[in-house]
Amino acid sequence: MDPTANRNYDFIDGLRGVAILMVLVCHSIYAREQHDLTGRFLLNFAGTLGSGVGLFFTLSGFLISWPFWKRKVNHIEPLIPPGYGWRRFWKIYPPLALSILLLTPIYILWKGDAPLFLSTAAQWLTGLAFLTPVSGRLNPVMWSLVVEIHFYLILPLLFLLTKPFSAKACFWIISILLVAVPVSIQTMTGLSPTFTPKISDPFFTGLSSFCFGVAVAGIDNLKFWNKRWSRFGDFGWLLMLVVWRGWLGCVWLNRLMRGYCRMFSAGHSSSAPAVCSATPLTQKTGGRIGYVPRHYAGAA
Repeated sequence: MDPTANRNYDFIDGLRGVAILMVLVCHSIYAREQHDLTGRFLLNFAGTLGSGVGLFFTLSGFLISWPFWKRKVNHIEPLIPPGYGWRRFWKIYPPLALSILLLTPIYILWKGDAPLFLSTAAQWLTGLAFLTPVSGRLNPVMWSLVVEIHFYLILPLLFLLTKPFSAKACFWIISILLVAVPVSIQTMTGLSPTFTPKISDPFFTGLSSFCFGVAVAGIDNLKFWNKRWSRFGDFGWLLMLVVWRGWLGCVWLNRLMRGYCRMFSAGHSSSAPAVCSATPLTQKTGGRIGYVPRHYAGAA
């Protein structure tokens, strides 16, 4: 069931470690808003490390779907790996129940509101939290667990629905569905997974995060790989360099505009003294650092 048992997939354990470090750093570093370049860089850099959750989802998509693809490609029955549901249950529920039983008294002593936390704990322990929105005041990081459970439920269903099709057709159908359906729902409704004030994954909109991992597992089993493709990995360094240069360009433009606004304000202090005063964008962007003229910030 677990591809990491094969030495060819040992690198995934390394990626798991990277994802863990990214999430830990993202949740551990706090810095007050700084006006200098270094402060803004550190704040934005720490914020981007939250993408470690997306890396976890991608790895889950690969690991969980890999045995499905193996059975599909080799025409092994049944299509769903034996014991799939029970393995998922024993991996998820005992740690979840233990965390709820330990954290609920702590939250009650810390924040009070015992009825809310007790009812929320009951929803988690009975599994209702995976079907209906639940309060995010009790350990809001569990939003990712809701998305993960939805993937565990939907993946076997997708393989059963595409059972009449060939493995290649199944690959394209499942890969496209995991992207098109969640993204379309998000675009049309504006809904997406949330962790506050409610933990919710409306209409399974978080499933798109697993698409890449599922597709890679399918490609691996269908033997689409070509060793020459490894050369494309070198382009990753070029892409990183381009992004870095682009970021520096944006910082330079930001500083240029701020300097222009200060000169404009100084030259027209009698008629428009506050038009180009710097206003933190954190008021508009929920914590991301940046500056725009107050005139535009007020109109945003």
